[in-house]
Amino acid sequence: MKIVDLCRTHGISDVTFYKWRSKYGGLEISEAKRLRVLETENTNLKLVQ
Repeated sequence: MKIVDLCRTHGISDVTFYKWRSKYGGLEISEAKRLRVLETENTNLKLVQ
């Protein structure tokens, strides 16, 4: 599947796709899950203060 078609299917721009790929492209699934947990904790801590 071409990147353009994939982006159109999911309703995102190709620029967004390439930014996400550069940021998260090398992560394993477990690392991505851990990153999500840490970002959520960080957001919650910022809201408390």
